[in-house]
Amino acid sequence: MLMRQTHDFDRAQEWATELFGSPNLFETWMPAAGFVKAVGTASSLAFTRGVEEPYGLGLGDGVEIDPTWKNFSIPRSIASERTAEFVLTGQWDAYVISTSKFTDLETDGHRHIPLSDDQEIADFLNIQAPESSTKPGHPEIVFWSGLRNTSGELLAVAALTQWESGSYVLSSVAVHQDHRGEGLAQSLTRAVLIESAHNGISKVALGVAGKNAAAIAAYEKVGFICMGRFNYFELG
Repeated sequence: MLMRQTHDFDRAQEWATELFGSPNLFETWMPAAGFVKAVGTASSLAFTRGVEEPYGLGLGDGVEIDPTWKNFSIPRSIASERTAEFVLTGQWDAYVISTSKFTDLETDGHRHIPLSDDQEIADFLNIQAPESSTKPGHPEIVFWSGLRNTSGELLAVAALTQWESGSYVLSSVAVHQDHRGEGLAQSLTRAVLIESAHNGISKVALGVAGKNAAAIAAYEKVGFICMGRFNYFELG
């Protein structure tokens, strides 16, 4: 199998676009400052981020697992015998959407509002979504958005963040446990996308746990397109 390797970020980005189009997960997730190298074939690209604790991400078929990786994510389609020496610790999916069609907010009986009270947001997340990766005060946060009912009760929250790569990412979407299954995640996600479009942001990405079928269904109904489904491994 013909292999190619580069330590040049721009060249790696060109390879990713050639293989997977744009947007792709390389340009969404990888910052130039953290890039170490990319190794590719005619159908795959594996890249390394970081030196002290190298993290690897593989895209496409035939991904090469670098022996320097401390942990890594590769497509779930990769045969399990290739990862027998590693510990599977999770699964996640990556999605992206263009904001171009999100211009008018649908009326659904709830108030879509910007949120600025960090304590209120933190209290909500601590109860309704304690495993959320993004909390108030995180430096990547661009804005928080929420839903309230007519009584002012907070029903759902979400954040728009900007990663080191420059990409904008929907994070910490959480719905009150008494109001799940009512379409609030979809409604709030649309609100965030409309606000993003109004701020000149052309596309928004997200990552979601592979086992979170309800969230995946909600995002796909909004129109998010899957960029990849991954297994996450750590050294055994």
